Amino acid sequence: MISLFIQGFSPVLPAILLIIILAFSIALSWWSYQYLTSIPLWKKTGLITLRASALTILLLLLFNPFLQITETEIQNPEIYIYLDDSQSVDITRGEYNGLESYQEILSSLESNLDDNFEYTFHLFDNEVREGSEVEALGTATNIQTAVEHIADNQNDMVSAILISDGIYTRGRNPIFTAQNQSTPIFTIPIGDTTDVRDVLISDVGFNSTAYLDTRETIRVEIQQSGYPNEVASVDLYRNGELYDEREVEFIEETSSHEVQFDVEYDEEGVVQYEVDIPGLPEEFTLQNNTETFAVDVLDARTNILSLAFEVHPDVASIRRLIASDRQNELTSTNFIRDGVYTNIDPTTEGEDYDLIVLHGLPSQNDPITAWLNEQDETPMVLFQTPAGYQQMDQAEVLDAFPHSVSTTGSILDVHLNLVSDRDSHPILEFTAIDFRRFPTVKTMQTDYSLSGLAESHIMAEYQRNETDIPIVVTELDVDRRSVFINAFGWFRYATSANEEVNNFYNEFFTNVISWASTSPDEDNLTIQPADDSFTENENIVIRGNLVNERGEPEPDALIELELELQEEEETQQFRMNSIGNGEYEVDLGTFPEGFYRVRAEATKGDRTIGGAETSFNVGQSTLEFMNTRRNDQLLTQLSARTGGLFLSDHQLGAMYDLLSERGLNEQIERIHQENRYLYSMPFWFFIVIVLLSAEWILRRTISLP
Repeated sequence: MISLFIQGFSPVLPAILLIIILAFSIALSWWSYQYLTSIPLWKKTGLITLRASALTILLLLLFNPFLQITETEIQNPEIYIYLDDSQSVDITRGEYNGLESYQEILSSLESNLDDNFEYTFHLFDNEVREGSEVEALGTATNIQTAVEHIADNQNDMVSAILISDGIYTRGRNPIFTAQNQSTPIFTIPIGDTTDVRDVLISDVGFNSTAYLDTRETIRVEIQQSGYPNEVASVDLYRNGELYDEREVEFIEETSSHEVQFDVEYDEEGVVQYEVDIPGLPEEFTLQNNTETFAVDVLDARTNILSLAFEVHPDVASIRRLIASDRQNELTSTNFIRDGVYTNIDPTTEGEDYDLIVLHGLPSQNDPITAWLNEQDETPMVLFQTPAGYQQMDQAEVLDAFPHSVSTTGSILDVHLNLVSDRDSHPILEFTAIDFRRFPTVKTMQTDYSLSGLAESHIMAEYQRNETDIPIVVTELDVDRRSVFINAFGWFRYATSANEEVNNFYNEFFTNVISWASTSPDEDNLTIQPADDSFTENENIVIRGNLVNERGEPEPDALIELELELQEEEETQQFRMNSIGNGEYEVDLGTFPEGFYRVRAEATKGDRTIGGAETSFNVGQSTLEFMNTRRNDQLLTQLSARTGGLFLSDHQLGAMYDLLSERGLNEQIERIHQENRYLYSMPFWFFIVIVLLSAEWILRRTISLP
């Protein structure tokens, strides 16, 4: 059936208007040629007709007419068939022989399909997709998505058939969605309900990142059913070799256990682990007895050079404090004279240090001074010594530190005076104390010149009077951090019998060493995965936190991630989304089993605020093997709530009878409508051109232009 509608200046134009348009076109054409009285009547009539026809067509096209074509199609009612494609349907259990039994059931069903219906096949695991070839590779079963897919397409079907073991490992219980479903769902069970004996690894807890010379704990959760009074071995393999083993005694018929392994690392790199439980007698599957994961071992030790230009008790005290931290790799050497050292000559070693600790100052003309000034990106801490003050009358001895412009001065015994808030700087995070009850230290009374980036935190107090002598000065620039300790006599703090004094010494100078050895932009950006490890069916979420150079949350930066799979050159790029207050997040989606590294860089405009790295491990999912007993109760409720049937006998006859009773087996009349606009049809413009061309030829026969 074809109907003509006019759409344009008015949604529907009455027939009288079409008559008016036609009359107007004829009248205008007649008026154009009415003055011709000497030509034959047929030519005059032809000219009027040709022009009126062309004008009528153009005026109609101006109103944007369209043809509405309505087609009626008779179709058979359609049934959607949903096939469970998860790993659990391939497990041999009782009389059910995995995919072999599954294919036999499908073949039997297909041979008994009623030709009065149309069928569309879908596969589902964690999502729904069209297809009929079951491979049983899905790492999760989400029956909820299948029920939602039925609801979204209920106008295209009269019923749905869901073939599954009823074990859902992802998503909510589908019963809640099915109870509002108007399309009947017929469920066909696969799998087996008999009790089996099984031992499985339900979870492994570990830190995906570890450090050299540290001890870590790996926790393994085990579940068992059917092995009372049995003993199982839990083996931990490290890079393919047996590293440790434990025995677990099962007392009850069903029980859960936790096994812990302590591991240490003496080499950096990626360590591959595998936890394995050798199969017990009559265990129905070994697929859930193994769990693999990886740990990224980093060398987080700080390589520190301690260079002394004077023999003083402070030197030994500070070195002992540095060496007491296992994360510090300390190299000590003493300057004797030009080119002579008690241990190594740092100018010839070619070593890259994370921190240089100086005790005293070298001579301005000594080669070691030039070498130190070349280390313009290496953090430095200067502990002043008695002889070091003799060098301070030389301008700019070391570029990394402030200097005195006075050539004279006296040594004073002073107390410490904290002039900064304890929360204003990381090195000040020590227990609150009264410095006046502490031993004095010695410093020089003179005029000090500090750089514009320097900040004084502790000043000297002399005889209970505040002075302008800085004792602790920090400097933070783009490339490095520097600390100037403008006093000596700290060994008295280290050896003090007063526990409060001793604790301050340890806390404060540990903070100094830790802060100075950290790159200026290292703490600005931190990223970490939402979990230590993921499975193949879990979305990888990375979270980040960013502060700017002033330590304030930075919500408007661009953070780009580079994802790299271990031992592969290809990388993937991602961008983190700001969620406010300097916090960022990105969902990377799912990834196959493997170990992944993530590098991040935060930029704002043309400047780089910070960089960070992290890693995560993706292991094979065991969700599908933790529960393999067919859930007939869920399948029965799913069909009952939707008005369908639980077809335990795998026969479709009862379904067809029910559809016939409800009149759902009758053919469906579907109406399709299509609008075709005349302006999009070149045919009409071709007619107009032909009409105008014919008019022009006819005009030429009577000598009209």
